[in-house]
Amino acid sequence: MRKKEVNYKLMSHVEVEHAPIEYCFSYASPLLSLGSCFSEAIGRRLNSIGYDIAINPFGTLYNPLSISKGLELMMDDLFLFGEEDIIQVGNSYVSLMHHSKYSSPSPTELLERINQELLLGRKYLRKSSHILLTLGSSFVYRERQSGKVVANCHRLPPSQFDCELASLDLLQEHFSKAIRKLLTINPDATVLLTVSPIRYLGYGPHNSQLSKARLHLLIEQLVATYPSHLFYFPAYEIQLDELRDYRFYAEDLVHPSPLAEEIIFDRFIDSWASPSEKEIRLLMRKLQTMLNHKTSTQEASFLHKKQIEQWVASHKKAFPDTLLQRIDQFIDFRFSL
Repeated sequence: MRKKEVNYKLMSHVEVEHAPIEYCFSYASPLLSLGSCFSEAIGRRLNSIGYDIAINPFGTLYNPLSISKGLELMMDDLFLFGEEDIIQVGNSYVSLMHHSKYSSPSPTELLERINQELLLGRKYLRKSSHILLTLGSSFVYRERQSGKVVANCHRLPPSQFDCELASLDLLQEHFSKAIRKLLTINPDATVLLTVSPIRYLGYGPHNSQLSKARLHLLIEQLVATYPSHLFYFPAYEIQLDELRDYRFYAEDLVHPSPLAEEIIFDRFIDSWASPSEKEIRLLMRKLQTMLNHKTSTQEASFLHKKQIEQWVASHKKAFPDTLLQRIDQFIDFRFSL
């Protein structure tokens, strides 16, 4: 009797479908990225190679309830943050709807800053061809006094909040409402959904998996409801199934390393960026390498700037006019430091 062969082959490559050409974004496409710190990492990389993108107008938002709330605030043309929306923590003023990077010793300065970001997000939400939403966790923190879910606890006493694993029904109710309204305001938008590959092991490995599972189920329901507008990109699967070696993790062994982020970003670009602009993207990566070169003297910096400007001039025909404007901004910013 022939012994049955056992297939011990391990999965080492996650298949990622290429988007149809008509769904790809281009350098003419305004983009918006919203959600966890992974959305910020992808957004920064898109910006670094010249894409017109607004990144996290509220700072990092981890749970779907806060992300959907952020979408709703950007869609409400009459809303602006006021004094009732900020609190004082120590010597700084913060907003429970914003990441801690939005803090200021002056309430007026804080309100001015977060409202500027809100208006920018509102502008991009209405005009963006593609909106990237990255969900991080199903765990939410609810302020006991108001009963509202907060985006950030700002190290306030834990006794002021209740932590809960949001039910799938609750996530679907709030997120579906936000997506439905978004597609009414921007009916041509393509929404790209991802699950952050960052595990929240502070809740324990099992609870972290339960949290991620609800995000996957939420996305599955949304994509099935809006198959012509919503799509899933498997960043989570690429990190955990393909890049599972700890050399692809940061020192905390939880966050993806810069190399892992770059690999996932390359897969994202290959899947969703216009194939006809591949040469432009290669030139923009070359430009970023040149801009990142450090110079030790003022004279060397002056010569380096001239070299970059000459390089840009020699490739001018390859760049669209709108991208040339952003390239000038990159150069001015680099040599103003």
